[in-house]
Amino acid sequence: MYPPGLQPSLPGYIARSHPLRPVPYDVANAAADADIPLPPGSEDLPLVYLTMGTVFNDASTLREIVAALAALNVRLLATVGPMGNPADLGAQPPNVQVERYVGQTLVLPLCEVVISHGGSGTMLQTLALGLPQLCLPRAADQFLNAAAIARAGAGLALVPAEAGGKAIAAAATRLLDEPSFRECAMRQGEEIALMPGPEDVAAVLEGLT
Repeated sequence: MYPPGLQPSLPGYIARSHPLRPVPYDVANAAADADIPLPPGSEDLPLVYLTMGTVFNDASTLREIVAALAALNVRLLATVGPMGNPADLGAQPPNVQVERYVGQTLVLPLCEVVISHGGSGTMLQTLALGLPQLCLPRAADQFLNAAAIARAGAGLALVPAEAGGKAIAAAATRLLDEPSFRECAMRQGEEIALMPGPEDVAAVLEGLT
């Protein structure tokens, strides 16, 4: 499901592989007229989306990240996950909106930068749209995803020991100000668009003997 530019080397015991274009799970439920709870403020300000998924979204972690990003000249939309409580992050300035959940299929096309834990779903969905991203990995494949994004020039990565508020704000500023990140992300997005979809891959699997 990774584009060719990010595809890791496969172990020798895998004799054959086939690409599959990543498809967001919420596409079928995304209503074009859905009300997206965007932060108030001028639409001239870039929209930054922050999510740490459903596991590593504790209030203390999010509170530090939100505070760092809120000081930038951006509109920030942050989600705390379905089990989280936006109130746990405290009062926010006018350029910040905190929600439990928003449909990423609807909100990502409106964003300039995405900041996440680097989970495969969010990472690939962001990349497919050619958006630069900051990965803050915490576990599992997130470290591999973050390293691949940084290596491709499509974003930046900060491991936990590096991910203080100042470093996160500086990284977000670079992603907003330096066009090369978006250019690299767009190239990866173009590769994803050329990958076969689920129906195509299903036909290949049906033809195997």
